[in-house]
Amino acid sequence: MPTTRTRNVTPEAPYPAFAACLERHAQSESGAELVLEQLQSAGDPFVALIAGLILRDEQHHHRLLQELATEVRPLSYLIQRATDADVLVPEPTAKRLKEQVDGLLRGEREGIRVMRRLAQGYLKPGDASAHAVLEWMVRDSEKHVTMLTMLGTHLRRMVERAHEERLHGRRRVATENSFA
Repeated sequence: MPTTRTRNVTPEAPYPAFAACLERHAQSESGAELVLEQLQSAGDPFVALIAGLILRDEQHHHRLLQELATEVRPLSYLIQRATDADVLVPEPTAKRLKEQVDGLLRGEREGIRVMRRLAQGYLKPGDASAHAVLEWMVRDSEKHVTMLTMLGTHLRRMVERAHEERLHGRRRVATENSFA
């Protein structure tokens, strides 16, 4: 019985469809930039400030989407390499990188706690604008926490694989100078 494909997505090749989805998403939001530019020039300083912040965030978001869409094929290769690596980062390097990521995570989480404490303890309940800005900052930091957690998990596995290699010699380990 022949199999059918849904939008050319198969378990072997999901990345071209993923790239196309990212590009469509960026295009679907392109009208927002025009509206934000109009809001920015509407004459009200507060509206201009917030619209400008959102506009810059959207422009950054679109650049990231375009970069991700461009990098999706190499990304699929790197994901596979990260899972089945023949060459490992030396254990001391992997541990150092993991510690650096853990430090970044602690910083992001502390920033979230501080912003939430600020919102609860110092802002007036009716100050919706300040609460909204703090919430925006918290969500941005939560996004960083998600990404750093993914990176930390990868590095933890890298440390485990490097340790296993050191003990059992099953894989070729790159030299320390390879990652300077």
